[in-house]
Amino acid sequence: MAFPPKDPDAVKDYSIDWSAWLGSDTISTSEWTVPSGITKDSDSNTTTVTTIWLSGGTAGTDYELVNRIVTAAGRTEDKTVIVRVRETTYAKSYGSISEVEALVGRYTSSGDFTSSTRPTLAQVERFIDRISAIVNVLLAEQGFSVPVTQVDAKLALDEFVVQEAVQLCHAANGAGAFAPGSRELRNQTPFQIITKEAEEFIVKHAAGLEALGATRSRHLTYGLACRTVDDAGEDIVPIFSRKQMGNVVVDWEAE
Repeated sequence: MAFPPKDPDAVKDYSIDWSAWLGSDTISTSEWTVPSGITKDSDSNTTTVTTIWLSGGTAGTDYELVNRIVTAAGRTEDKTVIVRVRETTYAKSYGSISEVEALVGRYTSSGDFTSSTRPTLAQVERFIDRISAIVNVLLAEQGFSVPVTQVDAKLALDEFVVQEAVQLCHAANGAGAFAPGSRELRNQTPFQIITKEAEEFIVKHAAGLEALGATRSRHLTYGLACRTVDDAGEDIVPIFSRKQMGNVVVDWEAE
């Protein structure tokens, strides 16, 4: 059993729900065995759930914890859980390192990017951060508040960033669409391709992101202005002019 990843600087709580195993029994006591390198700040339990608070840990390290319970009926049981300590990507990123790891297992060490894999853990973090930054720039141009947090919209953006990061992982190993010499890279860089694909995705689905509830403070007309004089300083006659007829405003075509 693996808990969600933890940043080295984070203080987080993790819980195990024992209710399915317990049946009608209940937890009397709970103890945790924690390896050196990561700190147990506190622990607690209810009649069905055990909880531990953790701090510290070294990025790139997996820690094996054991939770032992004794029940009201006198039964004793252990569960071993893994806490993976990983540096968190910057706060406005989409997707996660674990999602990329799941798709490119051949480039990992037992399922994890490390300082010795190709690409390294630090490089994959930068892949995700930089692709996310491109996405956020384009979202901002479309008037969206970034980062997008609406659940469905964020999931779609998570998937886009993860898939692009996967392509960069392949490229680091001389494979995939971004590999040196590939047809996709003719007269283009990976940055240009990712930017183009992100722009196409965001522009095409901007209405859908907004309809889902992604915050959009302005639209494509933002920043547009109408010139009233030409380059020579002469007045520009509008194609349509607005005239008042009684209580009705009518647009007349200029002659």
